[in-house]
This record gives sequence, structure tokens and C-alpha cells, in this order.
Amino acid sequence: MKKKTLWKKISLQLHMLGITTVAGCLAASTIVPISIVQVQAEEGEAEEEENDEYIIEDGVFYSYIGSATSFTVPSNVTEIAEEAFYGSNELVNVTIPKSVKTIGTGAFYGCDSLKKVTIKGAVTIGEEVFSGCEALTTVELPKTLTSIGGYSFAECTSLTSLEIPGSVVTIPENLCEDCTSLKKVVLNKGVKTISEYAFNCCSSLTEATIPTSITEIGNFAFNECGLKTLVIPSNVSSIGTNAFSANSSLKKVVIAKGVTEIGADAFTDCTALSSITIPASVTQFGTSICYNCSPNLVIIGIAGSAAEEYAEEEEITFKADSKAGNNVSVKDDVEEEKNDNSVMKINKTKLKLKVGQKTKLKMNGTGAKAKVTWKSTKKTVATVTKKGVVKGKKVGTAKIRAKVKGKLFTCIVTVKKK
Repeated sequence: MKKKTLWKKISLQLHMLGITTVAGCLAASTIVPISIVQVQAEEGEAEEEENDEYIIEDGVFYSYIGSATSFTVPSNVTEIAEEAFYGSNELVNVTIPKSVKTIGTGAFYGCDSLKKVTIKGAVTIGEEVFSGCEALTTVELPKTLTSIGGYSFAECTSLTSLEIPGSVVTIPENLCEDCTSLKKVVLNKGVKTISEYAFNCCSSLTEATIPTSITEIGNFAFNECGLKTLVIPSNVSSIGTNAFSANSSLKKVVIAKGVTEIGADAFTDCTALSSITIPASVTQFGTSICYNCSPNLVIIGIAGSAAEEYAEEEEITFKADSKAGNNVSVKDDVEEEKNDNSVMKINKTKLKLKVGQKTKLKMNGTGAKAKVTWKSTKKTVATVTKKGVVKGKKVGTAKIRAKVKGKLFTCIVTVKKK
């Protein structure tokens, strides 16, 4: 056994016995019975013969000391201890099984090569768990998850997308701060609070799904992001200070009826912002909420409302709309519609039938709630039902078209004699 590995095991066991070690040394005043060291060293040697990759004690995964690029945590583990994988720079892929319920603070902190993590059943993720994992691109979070600690993905500069299950009620502070490659965030229905600085300085973030369950958006939550449009649902009571400031690509904001307060500088330095709809329910305005926005900015609201008064005070153009903030459409229940338009496709683009023969076409990747409209360009040759069942009528060629989410998909049907 290497001396470093042996000492790491002995240090761990001494720590479990309440004896402190510092940088590979014992405190000067500490007296350790030689029998303890000998026993722990001998046990370490035995473990090393059977497994030289990790240390597990009573279901707790205390330390990873291997050098593999891919690793699956053993199924007898229920908890991953603090900093268990700290500095394991060889790791690229990690799978955490359903048996693991808790992942401790900084468990994977600074794993420089880690690219993909699959978590199958965790309930709690501590603070800074993946912080500083600069190569991390993919994280799969389970629906069992209820709590995530602050800074868990901070400075994961290669992370491109993140989906938070609705079982997580609070998005913690600084969750993804400085994730400069993050382009898409999906918060599923059930999430209620977006804490301060949660997505601060995610400069590539152009798409963020804010579900109807959200009640609070904290200070600087989406500061210095790349959002282009924004819909704030009615259950949100307040929009925090600088919540969406410095989103230089943000052009349009719609705030639903129900929101009562917009914090100071909420949209400051959104230099492209040309339209913001503010309902009559908003009665509290912080200072400079639209400072340094587009000179063509228009506030849309109900005549006689606080929004109109605010526009006059700030010398911003006001446009009266009696329906401002009503019937605002918010994309929701994302878990049921995980597939986006980029992967939608018809199951067959070419089809051969005989007269009288039937077959069913299907759209894949549309999501469970998507409405598909079917149509035949030549009903005398081939017909199609509302459910996509195609029937050959006479010899010839027809096109069957499916329309979903504003896009058309075509299958060319050739009908031959029986």
C-alpha cells in the first residue's frame, strides 16, 4: 500500500475516533495508543487488498482514493460524506445509485475533469457539492430530490443546461453563479422560491422557465444573464432588487396580474428592453427599475394605475391596455413536456399502402400535452383521421401533414393496387 493512501485511511479512522490530524500530521499534544494505529493500519491493508478505490463505513462513503475515469458508487451506500471525492481529478463520469439519499457538502468540489453526473435517488444535496467542476456539462437530478445547498453548481463553467424537479421547493442562493456556458434552465412546477444570486452572471442563459408555482424572485437572481423575453407568473408577490438587471438582450417583459412589488433596479441596464407590461396589481415600485433601458421603452398598463403614474414620473412612454397582465400564458408542467421542438419528428416520412390498407402515423418528441393536427393534401388518394390513422383510397400519391407547436411535418404516401 502507498504511504499516502494508508495515512489517509488511518487519518479517517482517527477522525472517527475523535482524534484530529492536520495536513497528514497529528497534533503535537495528541497521544495515540499504538494499538489503535496498528489495528487501523492492519484493517487498511485488508481493505486495500479487496478494494483500493474507496472507504465505506456503515453505509457512509467517506473517501474516494481511486484513479478511474468512470465510477459508480456502490449500492450499499446511503450517504456520501463531505468532500468524499474532493480533488479526484481523474474522474469523468459518476453514477450515484438510488440507495444514496444524502450527498454532503463539497462532495465533488474541484473535480476538474468531471463531465457527467447521474443522480438516481438523492433527497438532499449539500452546499458546494459540484462547485468549481469546470468540465461538468451534464447533471441529471432525480424527482426524489427535495433540497439543494447553495453554490452547488457555482463556477461550473461548461454546464449548458439544468433541470430542477418540482420536488425542490427552494432554489438556493448562488446555485449556478458564474456558470458562463449555461444556456437553458428549467424549473418545474412545485418550485416556489428563487433565492438571491441563484443564476447571477450566467451570461449565456437565454431561456429560463419560471413556473406558475413561483412566489418569490430574489435579489440579483438573474443578474447579468442573456434572457431575451420574460414572463413573470401571477403567484409571484415580489420581484427582488436587480433581479433581472444587465440582461442586455432582454426585449420584452410581461408581468402577470397578482404581482404587487417590483424592486429597485429590477431591470436596470437592460439596454434592449423596449416593452414591459405591468398590471394594476403592482403598487410598489423601487427606484430606477428601468434605468438605462432602451430609449424607446414603453410601459403597457391599465389607465389610471400605479404603472401609469410611475411612467409619468420617470418620463417613460405609457400605453394604456385594459387587459394588461390578464390571461398571461406561462409555460408550465415542463416535466410532462421534456422533449423540445428540436427533436420532434414524424415516425415515417415515406409510406407505401395498398388500396384499403390502414396504418398509423405518430409524432415523436412532442410532449404528452402537445396537440397534433393531421391533414391530407389529396383525400381522394389517402385520408387521415384525427389520431393519425392513414387509409389508402385509390392509386396515387398524397402528402400527410402533421402540425404541432406551429411546425409542419410531412409523410409522402404512395398508394398501390391491392
